[in-house]
Amino acid sequence: MAVDGLGHQPFLLNISRMTPSKNVESLLRKMALWPERLLVLAGPAAGRNAELQAHCASLGLRNVRILTMVNDAQKAWLDEHCQVFLFPSLTEGFGLPPIEALYFGKPVLLTNRTCLPEVGGSAAHYWRKFNPAGMRRTTEAAIAGFGSQEAARPKAWAARYNWAHSTQAYIETYLHMLAGPA
Repeated sequence: MAVDGLGHQPFLLNISRMTPSKNVESLLRKMALWPERLLVLAGPAAGRNAELQAHCASLGLRNVRILTMVNDAQKAWLDEHCQVFLFPSLTEGFGLPPIEALYFGKPVLLTNRTCLPEVGGSAAHYWRKFNPAGMRRTTEAAIAGFGSQEAARPKAWAARYNWAHSTQAYIETYLHMLAGPA
């Protein structure tokens, strides 16, 4: 299911709750230096969306679209058709959106904080700082170094995460705990 208005235009993607901890403001500052590129921010409708729209207006950004109430089919379309997935989160409990983007064989950029280096491993690229010019250079390098043959690596990494494997690992952990010390 295509997302209206995006067509075949290349775009950068962030899917998150867009709370302050998700650090989407760093992406907005980067996009001010990259007016020829389109950034799509997708997530649930929240009171913060108006604040982000106002921030875009204050920066004069015409290259940012904020999509709310994106259903699963639209989210999958966005992941499949984005050029790169961006996730500058400062605090993260796990990081499911980056794994979903990796599943689609996309280059993924993450922060090098909390669990994200473990989640993305060697299949992702990382920001260490949030200065707009540096973020742009890192993003450009990730896009430039990614071709169709590179898509297999993120897909293979994402395949490590699946519900059946996770469920089995939890069951084994609990059975081991119930059995007590050996």
